[in-house]
Amino acid sequence: MSPGPSVVLASYAATAYGPDGDSANTRAFGRCQCGHHACSPSSRPWFACTASLALTLDDKPLSQNYLDGSWLLIIFAGNDTTRNSLSGTIRLMTEFQSQRQMVVDDPSLIDRMSHEALRMTSPVMHMRRTATEDTEIAGQRIAENEKVIMWYGAANRDPAVFPNPDVFDLTRKNVEKHVAFGHGVHRCLGNRIAQMQLRMAYERILERFPNIHWTGKQKIEPIILVHAISSLKVNLYGKGAKRPVKVTMPNQ
Repeated sequence: MSPGPSVVLASYAATAYGPDGDSANTRAFGRCQCGHHACSPSSRPWFACTASLALTLDDKPLSQNYLDGSWLLIIFAGNDTTRNSLSGTIRLMTEFQSQRQMVVDDPSLIDRMSHEALRMTSPVMHMRRTATEDTEIAGQRIAENEKVIMWYGAANRDPAVFPNPDVFDLTRKNVEKHVAFGHGVHRCLGNRIAQMQLRMAYERILERFPNIHWTGKQKIEPIILVHAISSLKVNLYGKGAKRPVKVTMPNQ
């Protein structure tokens, strides 16, 4: 079947939490893999999640609930954020077409485009931390044990760091200085994999649909943690094409 000129870039893994049990199946798969690699120490370097198997808390092995949570976090964190970044970038390339053309003319700029899009999209919106001691930041006193919310989108559009922060600009000298992946010891574990996935996706999309165009229709889920673009409709314009390309998709 053909979906016609518009297709949907789905970016939110809502089905993973649906009644069909995907979340439970994913948890079970993680337990199986962790159990297998726990019995095969030589295979551990090849399986990231098993790194936590050797850790202890108060001299006791980590609980199964903790391991389940770690596994699900790795799966869903890399799923939602990467797809939301992709959708957000397509939207930005439509709004700032001169920047898109720069990348089409020079694909070596894809990495810069990806970083600038991560800055403006900020797929993870916030995290919360607990102060370990009394401190003061920019005149704001923070007491020990107080909860602090870090809004990554605000930091990524700080005009003191990024002049004209609402402008998509690949030529920024500090284009890689965003905090979309976090910072310090809390920096995203999978950031290099995410960057690789995004680069490969942009290369294939721009190679086949250099004039891809967002129709203006989108749906953003009311989720406070991530910028969850559940639907983004685009027209897949190819090289010099006047009409969108029709793409055949498998029957659902």
